[in-house]
Amino acid sequence: MFTRLEAREVVVATHERQVSDCTDGIGPCDPSALSERETAEVARAQRRRAVSDCLDGLGRCDHSELTAAEARAVARAERERNVSSCTFGWDGCDRSRLNARETAGVEAAVRIRNASRILRSRAADAGRSRPDSGRRPLALRPIALVPSG
Repeated sequence: MFTRLEAREVVVATHERQVSDCTDGIGPCDPSALSERETAEVARAQRRRAVSDCLDGLGRCDHSELTAAEARAVARAERERNVSSCTFGWDGCDRSRLNARETAGVEAAVRIRNASRILRSRAADAGRSRPDSGRRPLALRPIALVPSG
């Protein structure tokens, strides 16, 4: 059994957790349990999260809910993500969205990646093709004794 003070603390803690869950978008949120001020805070937090998710490319982005400035920032972030995806050969690359300068940079990165793969492959092949890879210390290598004359 709780004292009156403990019971009050439980109610306050439960409400604070509810507000936090709604504000952070984690767990169940019962908006009817929020005050008008808390509801406004939650709405602002949800909006910030939605814009942040659009900027970061997380989840679905509803561009129609963005202000003009936010839409420009999101478009820049999407373009930068696409250029990075293409440059590093990641999924999500859409080369049709690259301009000429970006395309040239991506093609250079692809050539470098391909050359690096070829060099690594040749080095690995060379190591496998030699029975004695030369990694034993010199003292352990067999030497031929030649009789002196």
